[in-house]
Amino acid sequence: MAGRTREKDKDGTKGPSVRALALRILMRTERGLAAAARGGPRGEPDPTDEAPTAEDGPAARLRAALQARPQPARRQVHEAATERRLTPRDAALLAELVYGSIRHRLTLDAIVRAHLRSTRKGRLEDAVRVALRLGTYQLVYTDRIPAHAAVSETVAALDRPGRRGFVNAVLRAVAASRRGVHEGGARPKGKPFEKLVPVHGGRWLELKKRVFPSVARGPARALAACHSHPEELVARWLEAFEEDGTEALLIANNEPPPLFARVNRLRIARDELLPRLDAEGVTARALETDEGIVIGGAGSLERLITFRKGLFTVQDATAQEVARRVDPQRGERILDLCAAPGGKTTHLAELSGDAATIVAVDVHRTRLALLERAVERLGLRSIRPVLAEPLALEDAPPPAAGEVDDDDADDAIPPEAPEAALAEAGANGSDDDTPERDGAAPASEADPVALATIGEDFDRVLVDVPCSNTGVLRRRVEARWRQPDADGLARLVALQQRLLAFGADRVRPGGLLVYSTCSIEEAENAEVVAAVIAARDDLELEDELASQPTIGGGDGGYVARIRRRG
Repeated sequence: MAGRTREKDKDGTKGPSVRALALRILMRTERGLAAAARGGPRGEPDPTDEAPTAEDGPAARLRAALQARPQPARRQVHEAATERRLTPRDAALLAELVYGSIRHRLTLDAIVRAHLRSTRKGRLEDAVRVALRLGTYQLVYTDRIPAHAAVSETVAALDRPGRRGFVNAVLRAVAASRRGVHEGGARPKGKPFEKLVPVHGGRWLELKKRVFPSVARGPARALAACHSHPEELVARWLEAFEEDGTEALLIANNEPPPLFARVNRLRIARDELLPRLDAEGVTARALETDEGIVIGGAGSLERLITFRKGLFTVQDATAQEVARRVDPQRGERILDLCAAPGGKTTHLAELSGDAATIVAVDVHRTRLALLERAVERLGLRSIRPVLAEPLALEDAPPPAAGEVDDDDADDAIPPEAPEAALAEAGANGSDDDTPERDGAAPASEADPVALATIGEDFDRVLVDVPCSNTGVLRRRVEARWRQPDADGLARLVALQQRLLAFGADRVRPGGLLVYSTCSIEEAENAEVVAAVIAARDDLELEDELASQPTIGGGDGGYVARIRRRG
């Protein structure tokens, strides 16, 4: 029966089932999201840590906000699968159950609520609510799990024996409510909006009960429940993209994203890499760009010799455009102001033939360590990692906890392949053809330096700022539930403006400043650029590119090229 396998622990006892593991991860994630919603740190803080006080200053508060991180769901899944020695099949099931239940939590809650007695609505214990989401996800969004297995296995995994009868009854009611699946992509005509659940691949599940609010009574609330996005975010998108454009965006955010990568052309040509990937059981095809590819069937990247030897890096097609817009040249001095975890930084090095001097700055120690590992795996010599204090931004209002989502090891790694994130973050680059270190300690282990000491007169500066991540919600399953409110977005925009202005001070006259985000919000993109340019008389916008996520295509994001006149 699907998910019934129990792996033996080291002491020989049977470990928890896949669904029991999923429930544990979902409960921890739910506590972290609830803490973020209350304005606290994302997760349970270490009781030995002292919270920063007002006297510590904005820099200390920003640093604390960046470091107060619970384990992302993706890392929890990877660690659970590794520690419990799950089979590839069970590991994949665990990933799907966790990510799907988080991504669709608002829709799942709407479906469950429609099948509760009026006296129970809004009165569920957290453990029961999470179990109902998990079971409902299997009944609504999966084809290969029989209904009886989805119900019985979820009930058995619930660590609340006294609530198992209730959960069983509700899940059976949800299963009985399924009327049929409509194919064809577009919403079926003549069917009530309130009864149709969009599932993957352009299909729509019709239910017997009305589970969503009517669009006529408020499109933001209805679309938010139907497509599982925060209502405030949907309302903002309705103003920007109208109803059809917003629903297309919501659907794209719930579809599994492709796995894009770029070839390290310093080590191998793309035409040589493709057959080597094929020999390792990986399907890959070339994109229109010189180094871009899209990968299928990779499984764990750690098993691939081509990956371990640094022949390619996982990076979304939209993210790859950023370094190309910087257009680094041999012999230039380049500043990457928000560099970690290094996807764009290493791309800059590759495009320059590893012959530029790239100062890669970040204020987060653990993320900078990820950059250092990527540099080592790819065999790059031109990158100088720098751990910095955010002192130059001391007058900027720091974002509150939960407003900056930068947990992932790489923006482009899809959550459906959690092992890819850990491979990119943890590969040690120990192959024979990797250059030796010069003996110096990693920058991530050194004391932070003041940003003011980094210097000026860089030929090119990249400012890839922290943002709301609204262009990559399909990859970061928790990010949609950590979206800032209006005040939080204003604080984030203020930080972005300060970072861009700081970067402008570091580029030489005649040099190039590039600003980028993985957001689709105008306030974080063109408006930030316009505000900084308007406040100075030495900057000129050359061009800008805004993208939205599309099914089968790249993520959403923004990149602008700004010239400093000299």
